[in-house]
Order: sequence, then C-alpha cells, then structure tokens
Amino acid sequence: MSRWDEPEITVDDLEVAQFIYRLLNNQKLRNVIDTLAKRAVLILGRFGEHIPMLQQTQDALRHHGFFFDPV
Repeated sequence: MSRWDEPEITVDDLEVAQFIYRLLNNQKLRNVIDTLAKRAVLILGRFGEHIPMLQQTQDALRHHGFFFDPV
C-alpha cells in the first residue's frame, strides 16, 4: 500500500489498509486522532451512589480541556 520510494507497509486486512492509507495521507484525520489521544478520557466502572463524584470529575476534566462523556 506504499509507494515505491517509501518504506513498505504491509497489513493483513483491507479495512486496516484503508485506515492506514487515510491516516498517512489525510492531515485532518491525523489531527483528529492526535486530539483524541491527548484529550479523551475513558473511565470504566460501577458508580452507583458515587455518581455525584463522577459528575464533579467530569466538570474538572472539562475545565482542563479534556473530553469526557460517561456512557
């Protein structure tokens, strides 16, 4: 999937090849992934009675520029 004058990239799956190609050749996509890698927060767990603490954490993360969306 690479040009003759570039290092060879080999993958086993067509969808992965398409993704890698787009990642290498689309600056906007690289910027989106870079932003997510730097700013996204994933918190997993059972919170039950601790929901207010989770909401405070959400507010603090947003205040510092992180993305946080509990599911």
